[in-house]
Amino acid sequence: MKITVYQNDYGYRSNGLRDFLDVLIGSRMKYLASDLLYEGVPKEDIVQAVKDAMAVMDGSGMDVKEHFRPVYTQLKGTLFKDFKMSQKGWFLVLLNLPPESAFSKRMQLHISDFLEDRLNL
Repeated sequence: MKITVYQNDYGYRSNGLRDFLDVLIGSRMKYLASDLLYEGVPKEDIVQAVKDAMAVMDGSGMDVKEHFRPVYTQLKGTLFKDFKMSQKGWFLVLLNLPPESAFSKRMQLHISDFLEDRLNL
């Protein structure tokens, strides 16, 4: 007697398709968290802002892997863990920066001015 088992698993098993989607998602990630070092933002503040931005996305049900990808960057002869980010990820990191650095203060004022103009308050 033959038994046929049907499954509702439509996951893509092809490495080619998975690789294509991985490259496509990665091509949209044009921002590096380490770029904030050039703006004078302390490393600890960047790390915390990235964690907070990822928590916001995760808590909202968004796929964090589509917006944040760990990479390694070399800066001044030192290799360290960095993150490539989508535009949405980058904006969330900027919103989560603490206001201690001059760059963070300027960014927060710029966002405030933008929202004020948009909402006509």
